[in-house]
Amino acid sequence: IHACDLVAIAYQDKFFRDDPYYQARRKVALLVGLDCLEPCEGGFCPTVDAGPFVRPGTADLILQPPSQSGGTWLLLAVSEAGEKSLKGLSLRPGPADWREKRAWQERNAVARFASVPYIREGIHKINQGQVDPKTWESLGTQCFTCSGCTNLCPTCSCFATKDQKTSPASEDFERERCWDSCLFEGFQREASGHNPAVTPGQRVERYWYHKFSNDYLEEFGRYGCVGCGRCERTCIGIIGVHSVMKRLAEQP
Repeated sequence: IHACDLVAIAYQDKFFRDDPYYQARRKVALLVGLDCLEPCEGGFCPTVDAGPFVRPGTADLILQPPSQSGGTWLLLAVSEAGEKSLKGLSLRPGPADWREKRAWQERNAVARFASVPYIREGIHKINQGQVDPKTWESLGTQCFTCSGCTNLCPTCSCFATKDQKTSPASEDFERERCWDSCLFEGFQREASGHNPAVTPGQRVERYWYHKFSNDYLEEFGRYGCVGCGRCERTCIGIIGVHSVMKRLAEQP
């Protein structure tokens, strides 16, 4: 798993910390992280401290690819579970200066990322309340509510529940949980019919507020964006993270 997705799993660990179903699956999972030596398309993980190298405390094992053809992989066991998983394997000890080499390779990888100052400027404007509502409404008209961004975002955690018959002829039901999207018109609609996010612009604003608001730093310890850039690559309305944050940064 790449560094950004490992950070996202750590984010979900906090969101679902009291969920017995999620935690039961996490307890039997061994997370193997992969350092990224090159930027991915649209990625900006260094800007939000989610990569490109695996962050401490997010994996059990870390794999670092060779930096050149014919080189060797570096394998690090960084948790008790990771160490146990390697017992009985015949592995060569790493070089004595592996820490220095890994740190150098990370600096080299970070230097390859494109400069994205508009991301930080957009974050600042969101948190200072400096985004004109008309800007959000303009962005909202470009949203097709396809939920591509929320389905691909590794930190999105919105879900709904539904009751399903156990079989067509049965009178027994079981409750199922399924992914949902805050960009759907009915996501926040209340039983009374009131909808606090009735316009597309309000829903787009809510989505990005959850990704970059300082209000969530205390609870999760970081922003809800790990810089993977998937929303930009999938959005048919051209309102992924780069497009949106550029618009916000350019707004007077």
